[in-house]
Amino acid sequence: MKKPFSIPLLSQMLFHRTPKSVQEKLIAVYLWTLMTYWGHFSISLVAQYLKRHKAQVSRHMKNNLFLDNLSQKMLPKELSGRIGKKAHLIIDSTMKAKRGKKLCNLQKFKTSRGFIIGHCFVFALLICEDNSSWIIAVKPYLTKAFCRRTNQEFKTQNQLAVEILQEVSLPLETHVIVVADSAFVAHFIVSEITTHPQWSFVSSLDSNRKITIKGYTRHTADFKKEYLPALKKISISCNGRKNTLKVMSISAEVSKVGPATVVLSQRDRQTLALIGVGKRLSLRAICYAYLLRWRIEILFKELKQYLHFGSYHCRDFEAYMNHILLVILAYNILKSLYPKFSIAEAKKQVSQSSQAVFLYELKHDLTKFHGNRIVKNKIFQALSAMTAIFPLSMAG
Repeated sequence: MKKPFSIPLLSQMLFHRTPKSVQEKLIAVYLWTLMTYWGHFSISLVAQYLKRHKAQVSRHMKNNLFLDNLSQKMLPKELSGRIGKKAHLIIDSTMKAKRGKKLCNLQKFKTSRGFIIGHCFVFALLICEDNSSWIIAVKPYLTKAFCRRTNQEFKTQNQLAVEILQEVSLPLETHVIVVADSAFVAHFIVSEITTHPQWSFVSSLDSNRKITIKGYTRHTADFKKEYLPALKKISISCNGRKNTLKVMSISAEVSKVGPATVVLSQRDRQTLALIGVGKRLSLRAICYAYLLRWRIEILFKELKQYLHFGSYHCRDFEAYMNHILLVILAYNILKSLYPKFSIAEAKKQVSQSSQAVFLYELKHDLTKFHGNRIVKNKIFQALSAMTAIFPLSMAG
């Protein structure tokens, strides 16, 4: 990116003009703050830049900001020429712990680390042939109590995943491999994927899933013990590293899935049973696709650690969903500006670039200072030295 990153440049990327309405100004400033600020994020920061009270900003966040339209306009331009002949669509859910009597749509979820109370979101991450990654969909999980209060239909996480698959628009000639973990192995998800002739499905299996081979049925745990001696060693390069696996594959009938290729994969001390549904899936392709699934776990970490994914303090459902959609838009913008960088590196580049704009505006403001010229120069030199030492804290 040659031009310094600023709010006017961001507005040109989003609206192709300077923002006119209050909503457009709010979107531009909110995104700029998400992408440049490294400290604790709050609506007060956005309100200070807009020179408004934070209650006014909160009221605007409850409105429909048409963020879906912005994403739909931006993504096709970025994805054209990137998807290629083969792409991976990774589906997974993440939870964000939240507590409060007045917060809506709270639910108790069971995780690998115990129980948490908060919000849940189902994500879809598209990895193109050129190895670039884009968030193309997110769906909030709504509790039964919230659905009754708002007269909405209750949907499970698997049903939300099916909605995402139905809404995704990808080129017909692209071979799309949908990747998920064992929580998303359901017959209606597999049926939706098989309606597309160029799509395939890769997932892991629970230990209690039934596998039928040559008329004999056993659970996944017993299948692992039986075929463990038949493993052969292979090497697969994925996610920037070389992975050595011990694998074997066999055709089988899997409960609630149907005919599939079952792969037993061992890496270090971890043994997984994977399934591949699709005519064009080899053993190596199934293992490579499931190794790529780790990218969505990295995505969740980057969103929470660098883009303030959970830094919303809104009681209303519309307000916190607008925050989530703005975070996703910020992620896709950073990926479009710096496709080969991680989010941390891209944010650092953007912060340093916007810091140059900050210093330029500061120098312009100091020209209006009518005091001693020597004092003026010393003030500017001191601030420039501070930003050189603490570039990240000054970015906000």
